[in-house]
Amino acid sequence: MFKDLYQQFKRLTLHDYASVAEYTAAFRKNTTQLRTLHQNAVLPEAIQIIQYLEGLGAAYEIWETIYTQTHDLVGDNAVKFEVVIQAVMNEEINQRTRNGESSVALVAAGKNRRTTTEGEDVPRSDRLCTFPKCRKKGHWERDCFMKHPHLKASYEQGKGSRKRKWDERNSGR
Repeated sequence: MFKDLYQQFKRLTLHDYASVAEYTAAFRKNTTQLRTLHQNAVLPEAIQIIQYLEGLGAAYEIWETIYTQTHDLVGDNAVKFEVVIQAVMNEEINQRTRNGESSVALVAAGKNRRTTTEGEDVPRSDRLCTFPKCRKKGHWERDCFMKHPHLKASYEQGKGSRKRKWDERNSGR
């Protein structure tokens, strides 16, 4: 049983699925099955990340190289698997956008959860809202105007005051 599941783990590739979300779900299912066999069957997170990234295929090869060169996979500052998954989903959106494809159903990974990166200093371009009705890049779910409409009013109010200050400074030009 273990050998079969491990072989399946090694053979998982994005090529066999319609999206990163489906690939991720299959990957998680396999690692969960391995984990339920025995506590010794749990693969280290770094090994899981490497296998997950290698399974992405040629379309992600350059992105994978850059990502693994700029992120630690082991040690005290090691990137978490959830962060890697979020980054891959963002890259999928970027690739489909560059190819002119729709990104509506790309990140339908299921659960509405906060990523582990929400508390970290992450560039806006790498942020992805996990609120199901939004799923836009550039903000976290906790800052989402669709989920928290009251935030938009305070943002717009602040935006207006910044515009007035800019107008005041530049009105004499």
